[in-house]
Amino acid sequence: FMQGRLQAAAEPEGGAKLYISRAQLNAQRGGVLGESVIEAHMARAGYEVFYPEKHPVAVQIARYRAARQIVALDGSALHLVAYVAAPDTKIAMILRRSRANVADYLLQFRSFCGIEPAVIDVIRNDWVSGGTNRVDFRSVGEIDFAALFKALKAQGFLPRNFRTSLPDAVAIADMLAAFQDRRGRDAMRALRSGERHLDAAEEQ
Repeated sequence: FMQGRLQAAAEPEGGAKLYISRAQLNAQRGGVLGESVIEAHMARAGYEVFYPEKHPVAVQIARYRAARQIVALDGSALHLVAYVAAPDTKIAMILRRSRANVADYLLQFRSFCGIEPAVIDVIRNDWVSGGTNRVDFRSVGEIDFAALFKALKAQGFLPRNFRTSLPDAVAIADMLAAFQDRRGRDAMRALRSGERHLDAAEEQ
């Protein structure tokens, strides 16, 4: 029912490769440090870098229907993808936070379009603001870029001979500072081992 209704909203339009970015969302919505690094590499590999919040829903549906390879951080955009994606579309979901609602995403993709997304978990640290002591939708993931691109190659989203240019520790620190400036709140800190992570049932 949902696929029929939403697919009727727009014909497929766009390229076969799509990277759905969160980089231009309000910093309060969370994300990963250095998503621009991912954007640059995916664009070089022929992916359109797509900012769904900049487009009407009909345009979003058109892009998602046309794409045959979609890579994205976990987030609400992927829920819309699951409503309209063709069954032969390959999906890679990069986790931006520990304890993301992976099971919910997988259940929706299996149920709505028969797709089993590739889940890529390469989080090094979860950065949270001020007195927060758990991961939530506002937290910021520090990811292992080398492991990320290795996984994307292994899953067929990038050519195996694809060359990468990765940020060093200083660049990562600069990315954290830039994110902090955008957020403009209490200083961010890495969540320590043993601190509480948000249960899936609690997340809104």
